[in-house]
Amino acid sequence: MSDRSEAIRAVLRSTSLWTQVSDEVLDEIATRADEKHFTRGDYVCLDGDPGQTLFVIARGSVDVLKQVGERELLLSTLHAGELFGEMGLIDRSPRSASVRAASDCASPTWSAWRNCSRSTTNSPK
Repeated sequence: MSDRSEAIRAVLRSTSLWTQVSDEVLDEIATRADEKHFTRGDYVCLDGDPGQTLFVIARGSVDVLKQVGERELLLSTLHAGELFGEMGLIDRSPRSASVRAASDCASPTWSAWRNCSRSTTNSPK
């Protein structure tokens, strides 16, 4: 396993979503990740965007925001080891809030479309 995949696996293991997943499965998940980097102030995703990517915060923090009229409300701040975007992978619903980097941050990501392509080509008909 590459150093990059090892680092992603360590981040995944620290989140509640993957604590019960076997090492073999976790290794496969880690190898399928893309890594994104965001600078403080960058929008990671916008309210209403297609929800097809899961983000796990490896480093830094993000603010979850909702536009209400003319105001942008801070709903939550997420830190390293936390994740967001999982519902979009499950039900393909659009984003229900915007997410903006509160600091420089890095996040392994998984796209529903990219990461399912390998498994669907080998699935039984």
